[in-house]
Amino acid sequence: MFVPASIEQIKVIAKRLRKEVMEATLSDFSLSDALELTSFIFGFDCGYKEMRKRIRGLPHSKWDCDCDPAEVENRRSFQINIILALGIDRDIAALIIDTVRPTEKPGLKEAEFVPACAALPADMFLVEARRLLDLSQWEPAARCAGSGALRASSNGREPYLEVIVTCAEHSDAVRADIAHDMLNGWLFPVDRVRAASELEALHDKQLRDDVRLKVVSILGEIATGHYGGVPHLEKAARLFGEAGDLGSDVGDLNAGLIYSKDLKDYAKAARYLSRAAGSGNVKAMSLYGSLMWAARVPGSVETAAGLIIRAAEEGDREAIILRPHLLASLRA
Repeated sequence: MFVPASIEQIKVIAKRLRKEVMEATLSDFSLSDALELTSFIFGFDCGYKEMRKRIRGLPHSKWDCDCDPAEVENRRSFQINIILALGIDRDIAALIIDTVRPTEKPGLKEAEFVPACAALPADMFLVEARRLLDLSQWEPAARCAGSGALRASSNGREPYLEVIVTCAEHSDAVRADIAHDMLNGWLFPVDRVRAASELEALHDKQLRDDVRLKVVSILGEIATGHYGGVPHLEKAARLFGEAGDLGSDVGDLNAGLIYSKDLKDYAKAARYLSRAAGSGNVKAMSLYGSLMWAARVPGSVETAAGLIIRAAEEGDREAIILRPHLLASLRA
């Protein structure tokens, strides 16, 4: 078990892990998921919220630079195994841990710690991707090729992209990843019309829940006008609600935001925000509590106050601003 120096350190590590995991998988990875992942990497299988309670008052653990090499290697092996549980290849998992260095002293110069995996050439990813392709492991092969392509020069990416396109012929998940990439231009040229068409076609198919969640989430972003074009907010809210039905608290939050702030349909907003708040989404707690406080959705003053105070304790800016006014009103 590693006790971090502060809650802020946990959040910094979570953001860095999120970036690396998104690059490795070419798919979205929410900050709340990254916080959970960070707690597991620190050895707290109870999750982020419970970890916050348990570390209060405890002295923080030694940094890697202050430990003997055997202990550092044990930590690293444990952390890599946590990343492997995400379905990421071992070499890439090791690269993620060696890049983020979750238990190393903040600000330590790179020259003071040179991980064995940090200098791996992009060709390693291509060899592994082709091996996985030969085994018909379409999604791992595409992720591996994508990670290599991101590390290769722009004029040396073609072999990696060929692997990804071949995988897409056999995997709807990879098709969705390519469409998402075409909206952003990370690897493939930007083609938002084609990307939207591809995602709509996937939406009409029978998909695994995780793939459907990805597809409806991206289509929801498109419908908001995030990638340009005319916003279709009712469609966006419906798609985000579908993501919420598949277990995404972010989908529920986005649906609640649109229904409350844009469409003024507070009954539907309450449905999605209450579910997101129940899943621990801090922003949803804040917004749901605010709507309840303003009597726009059913609920008691005490419940509204509890949601807003909890969101403020978790660092939500709007809840922090609202909290003193709420407490003054309760005292009056």
